Amino acid sequence: MTLRPITRLLKHNGILKLFSVVLAALLWLTIASEDNYISERTVPINFRGIPNNMETVAESATEVHLRLRGSRNVLDNLAPSDVTAVISLAGEAPGAKNIPFNESNVQTPGGVEVIRYDPPRIQFGLERTTERTLPVRPVIEGQEAAGFVRGEVTVTPDTVLVQGPESEVRGLEFMPTATVNVDGSMSSVDETVPLNVADPLIRLPAPAVYEVRVEIREADAEHVFLATQDPLLEESRWRVEPAEITVHVTGPRNLVDAFDAEGLTFTVDTTELDPETTHLVEPRVPALADGDFVTAFDPPVVEIRFTEP
Repeated sequence: MTLRPITRLLKHNGILKLFSVVLAALLWLTIASEDNYISERTVPINFRGIPNNMETVAESATEVHLRLRGSRNVLDNLAPSDVTAVISLAGEAPGAKNIPFNESNVQTPGGVEVIRYDPPRIQFGLERTTERTLPVRPVIEGQEAAGFVRGEVTVTPDTVLVQGPESEVRGLEFMPTATVNVDGSMSSVDETVPLNVADPLIRLPAPAVYEVRVEIREADAEHVFLATQDPLLEESRWRVEPAEITVHVTGPRNLVDAFDAEGLTFTVDTTELDPETTHLVEPRVPALADGDFVTAFDPPVVEIRFTEP
């Protein structure tokens, strides 16, 4: 066969044929580029097959960055659950781990290829899960109103069971409550609050609320009074020196302010004193013996001796 019929065929409608070839080439390039579309995404790392009563801690990375190649239509329509990064820990013993990560750890739909991943290694610890009962400590902030003081602070219940990795649980001394504010309070504060669990690795098997009570009472007042020797001592021929003492009285303001110190006297217990000896004895003020007040004497002791007729 000669070349003349072929040449004649090429010359016939040559421009149209050339256009068809170019169009086919462009179509092929478009299809080829669609199948080689590149997409990047970051996915969480899933640890699977963790042995019973163990958990992971201190991961060097919780996510992996992936570069994917495939059909543009497929990559643009991937759901978050379509691409997963998985590390199997089945049969692993407790301790520090440094595990390589590659495309075999990534699960993708058909036609999607993993061409790059970062990081290439994942470091973490595998620890036993443990439980421990800890005291609960109320957290109080703010300043009560002027003239008032903070008293006893209680919490109910006063312990809590916590759970988590052995190293985290072992380092705990107590569990704090959420903050209770007493700023400006003139009476006791009662609040129901949760615990403030700052460490995400620490869990409460039985979450509960806690009753915190902060006692707020009026501040104590202090007054100074003079007390003289009880006349009955002199009548019984006991001589006391000095015959007058200073009494410092501290207690609830309303009681101290209302206390009537007129005719205030002090005495001493002579029932077991030897009349032949001079004694140093702490005085007593019967009018202040009901327990509402705290007393201090100046001088703290008096000298007492028996006098002959």
